[in-house]
Amino acid sequence: MTRKQDEERLTGLLQAGRYREVETEARRLVEIHPGSGFAWKLLGTAVGIQGGDAAPILRRAADLLPRDPEVHNNLGNALRNVWQYEEALRSFRRAIELDPRNAILYGNVANTLVDLERPAESVAAYQRALTLNPGLAHVYIGFSNALKELGRLDEAIHCVQKTLQLQPGSAEAHVQMGQLLDELGRSGEAVASFHRALELPPDRPAIQSILLFTRNMLASQTRSSLREHARSFGDMLAGTPAFSAWPNDRNPTRRLRVGLVSGDLIDHPVGLFLEGPLSALDGKQFELFAYRTRDRADNVTRRLEGLIPHWRTAFAMSDAALAQCIRDDGIDILIDLAGHSAHNRLSVFARKPAPVQISWLGYFGSTGVPAMDYVLADPWSVPPGDEDQFTEKVWRLPETRLCFATAEAVPMIAPSPYHAAGHVTYGCFGSIGKATDHVLRVWADVLRAKAGARLLLKARQFAHPGTRERILSRFAAHGIGADRLILEEPSPRSEYLAAYNRVDIVLDTFPYPGG
Repeated sequence: MTRKQDEERLTGLLQAGRYREVETEARRLVEIHPGSGFAWKLLGTAVGIQGGDAAPILRRAADLLPRDPEVHNNLGNALRNVWQYEEALRSFRRAIELDPRNAILYGNVANTLVDLERPAESVAAYQRALTLNPGLAHVYIGFSNALKELGRLDEAIHCVQKTLQLQPGSAEAHVQMGQLLDELGRSGEAVASFHRALELPPDRPAIQSILLFTRNMLASQTRSSLREHARSFGDMLAGTPAFSAWPNDRNPTRRLRVGLVSGDLIDHPVGLFLEGPLSALDGKQFELFAYRTRDRADNVTRRLEGLIPHWRTAFAMSDAALAQCIRDDGIDILIDLAGHSAHNRLSVFARKPAPVQISWLGYFGSTGVPAMDYVLADPWSVPPGDEDQFTEKVWRLPETRLCFATAEAVPMIAPSPYHAAGHVTYGCFGSIGKATDHVLRVWADVLRAKAGARLLLKARQFAHPGTRERILSRFAAHGIGADRLILEEPSPRSEYLAAYNRVDIVLDTFPYPGG
């Protein structure tokens, strides 16, 4: 059989979905014909589809087929899968040079720019992709993610609506819609979207986790219903293969190895609340490991790097690989810092990679995971008698489970602003996504009860004019005019703390409080 006949046969196998056969045969072919770019291309495609690292193979294919846009696109996808975003971007742009009217290539460029946290640059690429092919449902989903990052939530919702017009059965689109609605404080509608996603295949535990987190925003939810939802989530993980023995050294004089699993080791309440406790730990007794579940770092990350000696890029690992990594690190106590919040890896905890597993800090309810041994609490977050709300054993600290420390200078407390302003100023600096209609109704009642009172709201969502208009409209529906509201964007931490001196009384969202 000639090389051309081999390549045609393998192409047919690839189209038939027989990827393992293609990989085996393509490996044989590249040994016989190492200069065959097409054989390397087939091999890389088969390896990538099966979840392997195809980047080295496709680099070879791109060297041999420098004018093949498909090879450069496949290489870009392979690089993106292993978080090499800058190189992936170069590959996609090279593919566009060779095939400038291919809409999918522009979508891939745009998605990679979002990966690189450059959403503003991605907009033009998304628009170009959809101009070339307005039927690309997955591009609308990517565009909605970029618009969400930019605070353009109404436009993001429009993109998801376009996706659902093209693919009504897309669970991903319903999840995206739910997350956008939740960001707008429309938690009831968000829950309905998540329920619709669960009616569609696949029935993923991740969707149940998002739904449970969002249900905590609703005043209508009972503690017992949330507990049962957590148990149901745990039941979904019951079939996960788990370790039952660990090779950890039992020498009582050695340092305990403690692992922290989180996507929030950044300028986030979790990252900020970690600095105090970690700085007080005795390094002679504890050895710390961080498992980052999000590809983001900032100044807080760099400060934490000075407190945690060992770091692992968990966001690049499958559940099985991360569980094995934790086990290989010999972790004695593994701490979940996310619960059901974003970037959690509860499915890894279900594998029991460490002999003792604890949930703390990033969530206040039960995870429902049977392999989670403890929840770290205090008498305020879990009053005596509430132990039955958790599948975990409640381990209370004597005073508080929180310890806040800040590296910035803390401003002095100023006199009440009431005396200078002549009116009471209320304030809330938490996420507007937690401000449901029920919360706004109560805040409106508070403002009406005190003539001339103002409400200062400071949130990241106010960086976009559309969010400002939306919140003004929602308050207007409750009889509160714009003259009673002060809406401000986020500010650096020192300015953020100083802004509390402009507030007489702090209000909080409920039932889900601020971080």
